[in-house]
Amino acid sequence: MVVAVWASIAAEWKGDESGMIESTFSKTIESNGLISENDRILLAVSGGADSVAMAHLFSGSMAAWSLDIILLHLNHQIRGEESDDDERFVSALADRLGVPVISEKKDVPRLAKRKGLSLEMAAREARYAFFRKEAKLTGISTVAVAHTLDDQAETVLLRLMRGSGLRGLGAMDYRAENDGLTVIRPLLDIRHAQLEEYLDGRNEDWREDPSNSDLGFTRNRVRHELIPYLENRFNPGIRETLHRTAGILRDEDQLMEGSIDAAWDECRKDGLKALDGTALDRFPRPVRYRVILRWLQGRGISPSDMDYNLVSRIDRMLRKSVGSKRIQASGGTALKVRYQVLEVDQDVESAGSRIFRLPLRLPGETVLIEQGLRIVASFERGFEKSKGRVCGGLPAEAWINREKAGKAGIYVRSWAPGDRINIAGTEGSKKLQDIFVDEKIPRELRVGVPVLECRREIVWIPGFRVARGWEVTGSGSPSIHLFMERV
Repeated sequence: MVVAVWASIAAEWKGDESGMIESTFSKTIESNGLISENDRILLAVSGGADSVAMAHLFSGSMAAWSLDIILLHLNHQIRGEESDDDERFVSALADRLGVPVISEKKDVPRLAKRKGLSLEMAAREARYAFFRKEAKLTGISTVAVAHTLDDQAETVLLRLMRGSGLRGLGAMDYRAENDGLTVIRPLLDIRHAQLEEYLDGRNEDWREDPSNSDLGFTRNRVRHELIPYLENRFNPGIRETLHRTAGILRDEDQLMEGSIDAAWDECRKDGLKALDGTALDRFPRPVRYRVILRWLQGRGISPSDMDYNLVSRIDRMLRKSVGSKRIQASGGTALKVRYQVLEVDQDVESAGSRIFRLPLRLPGETVLIEQGLRIVASFERGFEKSKGRVCGGLPAEAWINREKAGKAGIYVRSWAPGDRINIAGTEGSKKLQDIFVDEKIPRELRVGVPVLECRREIVWIPGFRVARGWEVTGSGSPSIHLFMERV
């Protein structure tokens, strides 16, 4: 039905390009079951050509499919007045299309600085937080994003260069679940240049973001240097080839995932309590890795906390016939392999309790692979009031007095019985053990709590207040901003 509707719409529009874009858009939606009649959809619209074209495409389909659409725009505040102009442009676009728009401002540069993220990663984090919030408020769980065939090709190359398996090289799917959101990509079969031509044919404007040409971003170097080089020297259709390859790899990944069911049933013990390495050893490595990944996820370990190194280490440990080994998953969960059986380590003497003490880079980033910690330190002035968190909980941040620290190093270390911290607002000190009891931190979690030390004093426990005498006293006082998270 929908294809026929689009065929009639396309025939009425002038220009073959418009008709082709509409036809491809319609086929992508139908082939992948992205929307149905009477759906309500949130459209992520930045003001760039791709998202503006998507807004027009959905607007043209509202009557045929009885759709309700709402435009979403996040003002990243990266480009000052130009970012505000983008917001006004999207608002005017919504008025012309006769649809609602929801806009929000977020200081992404500040977010990036506070969390030690790149602007690109901070912007993505802010966008999806905005999407999830509005999905909850509107009751609409489907968000359409304007990723194109070009974006897909770039993603495949980026993941190939970083190292990835089938799942990663499958890149972006037409439909994906993202922390309660259903994200759809109806432009994934269309080139960016085609969408610009489509808008030109309709005399529609869009906003240009100069950062898309900034070669300081890896993706932009892939877009403007690597892909044109591959097109000119090797394959003029490299974008389409990469897009097609991603689809093949996604299909093979799904087939592979389905093929491990027998191995999964044979290797797991007591439901999800343990994994039998003896049974697992009978299967080839790709199957073993997938079974381990499925077990880790079933035990509540986030996919973002799993990587190739973790899975390969577990696999090697499971294949040894004797002995007992422990391993710390980067999300903070301790695992134990004893005589080829993998299980979560409930013993407080887990890998997280190993004694460690390492200096921080000031300023800079410090990553502790074994402990699964990442600390970013930056020199600032003043401080900000951060939301209270559970003592020992991550992520967490604090500002300490840079003048008092002077040239002394700051160390991240494991806490030990007998450790004390001077409590701000009092004249005395308190044992960390007593603080953990007061804060109701379970005994099995206390062993993994790191502390920061300077001049042989504990200056901060993540999620807890800064020690007395190490506070930043004024808005212009030199400070060291510390941000700590699990990696």
